[in-house]
Amino acid sequence: MKKPIIFACFIFLSICFTYWSCQKDNSPATTPAITDTQVGDAENISIVSNVYDEVDNQVQKALRGSLKSQIIKDTSITSTEDSTSTPENKTISWKKGLIDKELIYNTIKVNGKVVSGAINVLISYPKNGDTTDEKKWLRTITFDNYTVDGRKFEGTKTVTFKGRVDGTHPEWDITLTGGKVTLKNGKTLTFNYTRTRKMTEGYDSKVNTDNVFEINGTGSGTSTSGVSFTTADSNLVKVNGCPFYKSGSITNISNKKTTTIYYNGGSSCSPTATIEANGKVKSINTDTESK
Repeated sequence: MKKPIIFACFIFLSICFTYWSCQKDNSPATTPAITDTQVGDAENISIVSNVYDEVDNQVQKALRGSLKSQIIKDTSITSTEDSTSTPENKTISWKKGLIDKELIYNTIKVNGKVVSGAINVLISYPKNGDTTDEKKWLRTITFDNYTVDGRKFEGTKTVTFKGRVDGTHPEWDITLTGGKVTLKNGKTLTFNYTRTRKMTEGYDSKVNTDNVFEINGTGSGTSTSGVSFTTADSNLVKVNGCPFYKSGSITNISNKKTTTIYYNGGSSCSPTATIEANGKVKSINTDTESK
């Protein structure tokens, strides 16, 4: 009688073990937390992207929103800001079809950021025919030891005017090539992108202070750790006078991992944002670079 009882107990324990194993295998996997690397990359991309877009605001102000006015005469920047927050606007050379301008920042504060160095703007337009057609103009922007809050920015930007594509709002195609940023901690990252910039507000006024832009596009680069990444920009809102995005998002893909940055400054000028990754959400400060 003992052998059948022992055998029955063995069968019962085997069934229990099998059931327990199945239950363990079917238990939900733990969702990984957002890593420090994902947070750091999101912060760095935000800093870099914001500054490169702010350069377009600075150039737009310097040219007073119209390239045609540069043909007629050389004009200095007109702004509600005082001289301590306005760069020196110099015309280096001017000949038919080509204007070379330079915005010089003598360590001044612009929108709360300490800026030094220079932005060079080369404006080319047709020598013959309709020289007033701004869609035939090209701005080429480069940097000369240009730093913002101790971070150095390099690269070449090209800006072409597309006209009022929807019949109302002015739009530009903007590319960044050879972008390189040296952060305050000495680390570097590269960044290239192609974007469309639409002026959604302020296009019907003569001042620059009410300009609002919506930005969409894609980009790529290498992080401070040398890892390749790609970005997709969706409805980024850039308001003249604020160094941070008001709303919109940037999706960053690196090492097959996706992190989406959502900007939520709203009506205030705030560096706050949230990132979503691995099914989790975390708040970040887009004015703080990773250590």
